Amino acid sequence: MSRYLVLLTVMLFTGCTIVPDSIDVPEGTQLVSYSKAVTSSANAQGQKARWGGMIVGVENKPNKTFIELAHFPLNHYGKPSTNGETSGRFKVAKLPSRNSGASNSGTKSTGQPLRANKQK
Repeated sequence: MSRYLVLLTVMLFTGCTIVPDSIDVPEGTQLVSYSKAVTSSANAQGQKARWGGMIVGVENKPNKTFIELAHFPLNHYGKPSTNGETSGRFKVAKLPSRNSGASNSGTKSTGQPLRANKQK
């Protein structure tokens, strides 16, 4: 009997979502999906979102860096699942940190996965 209880406990915990703290949001937070933002952008404006993808371009400007991503859905660990077709592209603006004057500090190069929260 205890063997089945241990097996059941292991199965329950392996089904849990483990999202990194840097992109985690409180339980019950409504996030706008990429497809909803594309089809009804006016309704999605100002809402929280968590999207991910593969970096396909980086454009450095004097006060910010634009990172263009090919969208891929995030898996239960918060990482992009890049083994299918992309559903589109989107850009993220990375503003310089207050501590550093550089606009491209910490920017990843093309071909690397990226995930981020959008909060407005």
